[in-house]
Amino acid sequence: MSDQREHVVFGGTSGIAMAWCRLEAEKGAAFRLVGRSGERLEAAAADLLARGASSCHTHQADLACTEEIDAVLETLPHTRPSVVLLAHGLLGDQAEIEQRPALALELLRLNLDCSIYLLLRITPWLEEKGCRRLVVLGSVAGDRGRAENSVYGASKAGLEAFCSGLAARLEAGGVKLLFVKAGPVRTAMTAHLDLGPAAIESKGFARRLQRALRSQRVFVYIPRRWGLIFLVLRHLPFRVFLRLFPARQARTSASDG
Repeated sequence: MSDQREHVVFGGTSGIAMAWCRLEAEKGAAFRLVGRSGERLEAAAADLLARGASSCHTHQADLACTEEIDAVLETLPHTRPSVVLLAHGLLGDQAEIEQRPALALELLRLNLDCSIYLLLRITPWLEEKGCRRLVVLGSVAGDRGRAENSVYGASKAGLEAFCSGLAARLEAGGVKLLFVKAGPVRTAMTAHLDLGPAAIESKGFARRLQRALRSQRVFVYIPRRWGLIFLVLRHLPFRVFLRLFPARQARTSASDG
């Protein structure tokens, strides 16, 4: 068994995760990537090895399924984690969710329920192995609910609340948690959306994440300007907020989606 520490990434094929992994690969880091698609995991591993990663192992698992989470965690007990990154998630389509409310349960299960389950399961392992940093990707969408992404925002708000308590729990065990409140980032998941001029590229996000990991902060906005923006937005009266972010007209048939 190697003594080298490895970055463990849940959601290892996500655009944001891969951007950060590529920067770390250039420094010779070792990786374990966990994700649902075996084909995409193998492509990601080949990419990182070509960029200088010292090793890259892949683990296929559906992170919306607690049984598969349990199964993949059984393969990790001897791994010595350096940074553990939770980057999996589902954005969803609010209009489609309103037509098919069961989709809200699928989104909440992956983004919130199973993420909390995974975090609770790995906490003893992180403490035992002396993991330096646990990173959880959240979103500014969790700071205040908007009509256009209320279910996604609720999932991120719930995850942030849980991580606030978990951070205190992990501090006692010597593990530092970093909860990242991400603004719009251009990735494959958001390619169909008009993110506006405030969005940043995934590589720029990854560089900022590297800097955040060198700090001792628990909650961080990336980019930092979103912290100031939401300091204002969180405290606006509802009617003022509604004028800034009006609800779209409700759709009347599923075929419109």
